[in-house]
Amino acid sequence: EWAAGSLAIPHEHLASAIVLTILLEAIRSVSETPGAPRLLVATPAGEQHVVGAALIAAAAALDGWSILFLGADVPADDLVMAAHGVRAVALSLVHPRDASHAVREVRAVRSALPSGVPIVAGGATAVRLQDELERPGVSVCHTIAQARGVLAQIIRNDSLPTDA
Repeated sequence: EWAAGSLAIPHEHLASAIVLTILLEAIRSVSETPGAPRLLVATPAGEQHVVGAALIAAAAALDGWSILFLGADVPADDLVMAAHGVRAVALSLVHPRDASHAVREVRAVRSALPSGVPIVAGGATAVRLQDELERPGVSVCHTIAQARGVLAQIIRNDSLPTDA
């Protein structure tokens, strides 16, 4: 409704804060399974809208992931530093200040992470820039359900026996 002009910016901020509080509490309330795969969730530098990131974090927590939630506007170097020991990274791109900068940030994270740590990107801007973002190790998801499917596939791949 904010985008349509029927909701003032302070109201949008209040609604977002309430939704975010509920989602973060939901993430905290899910019991972690020992040895669960760890998922780092954030928005890249220049992206302040964090509700989408919290949505995928909550969904992934329900699916058995251990969540490391960094929040909004996290620079690529900080994302990479925090990614030590994670199985995957989820990034939300909804309304970044500069879409081309957001693409550069995602690419910088991808190039600095080990090749076995995939990035799952979602949000309106990620979908709009899918051709620029998607490359080996980066999946752009159009929905939370699709992102959950990608994350489930990562877990399934980890459970496959390896050839000796």
